[in-house]
Amino acid sequence: FVQKLPAAKIIKMGEPLQLECKVTGTAPLKISWYKNDAVLSDGNNLRMTFDNSVGVLEIFKCSFEDNGVYTCEVQNDAGTKSCSTTLTVK
Repeated sequence: FVQKLPAAKIIKMGEPLQLECKVTGTAPLKISWYKNDAVLSDGNNLRMTFDNSVGVLEIFKCSFEDNGVYTCEVQNDAGTKSCSTTLTVK
């Protein structure tokens, strides 16, 4: 990881959130996002992108249900690395 997630993030209810991590490594790189160890997928309030070695997780409108530990995991033939942040919605 060139840029890791912050250790903790606090955001107001209803606000948008963008988490970014920048990675380097030998292609092909696969990036996955988890919330409390469960794999996340794009949905109505959630979008994930991976472009130019930057993984981005966007939550368009945060709610109390979004509280938890978010993990960015990157994987290639050399192995797997991850970094996490704890999100608190107030």
